[in-house]
Amino acid sequence: MPTGFELSKQQVETKKLGEELPIVGWFHFPLADPVADDFYAETVNTATAGHWDLIKIMTCGNYMPVAYGADYEFSTNPQKWDGVFHSHPITSAEDAGKLGALDAANDTLAAEVAVDGRIVDTYKGEKPVLATLFDPLTTEDFFPVGYLNIVGQFDDIGHV
Repeated sequence: MPTGFELSKQQVETKKLGEELPIVGWFHFPLADPVADDFYAETVNTATAGHWDLIKIMTCGNYMPVAYGADYEFSTNPQKWDGVFHSHPITSAEDAGKLGALDAANDTLAAEVAVDGRIVDTYKGEKPVLATLFDPLTTEDFFPVGYLNIVGQFDDIGHV
């Protein structure tokens, strides 16, 4: 029986589905998102129980605004992935244009990379691991009431 990695690779390379289809699932773990050890355990336990062939990692989708300094309160509701923004680094098109590149040593990004690395190490090449990456504007449409919807403020993508 092929590993999840071998099964996925074969089907990508041949562009044909075989007799076996890779199994993948994906969940938000709202109560585990802010705690790296909890997020790691939930992801590995769920993937193992579900016999996933490919591991899709998705921590809280708001980690990028937090990395840029947002005041964010993680969800305390296991049925609701997104928490509450008390402030956001982007409230206008001008703010978005002023954002610089984050250093890899940024605490928030370093924590994301570390937990992803632990998950990759757990599967030691047996299963592909795919992590979701976001840019600062990805969650723009999730801004809380009172923040501007800035998409309409851009003349063109070159403005950012």
